Amino acid sequence: MDWDVFWSVLFVAFIVVPLIFIWAFAVMDLFGRGDIGGFAKMFWLLAIIFFPLFGTLLYFLFRPKFNYDASPDVAAARAGFIAEKLTQLTDLKDKGVLSQQEFDKQRARLLAE
Repeated sequence: MDWDVFWSVLFVAFIVVPLIFIWAFAVMDLFGRGDIGGFAKMFWLLAIIFFPLFGTLLYFLFRPKFNYDASPDVAAARAGFIAEKLTQLTDLKDKGVLSQQEFDKQRARLLAE
């Protein structure tokens, strides 16, 4: 058995390939972010491309946190979910399964989230 080939394949499979995936994820994450402006995206892209290891590491360490609650898609989905749950609660109250006090408690819990 040729040990040089074994160690080369092992190195590529467990070191190089995961690093390429992490680098590609950083680039895709950068372009998918709507909260980073044009110059900041350009800076991060240049850092990731020209310094693949350190640029990617710095991007993941220092990128701004994404505010999911401020995203219009997430906010719309959340509003739809709350409206659906409120409709279900109203139906349960109208059928007599929930008392007015239980309904108010569950409604307040939903609206507090």
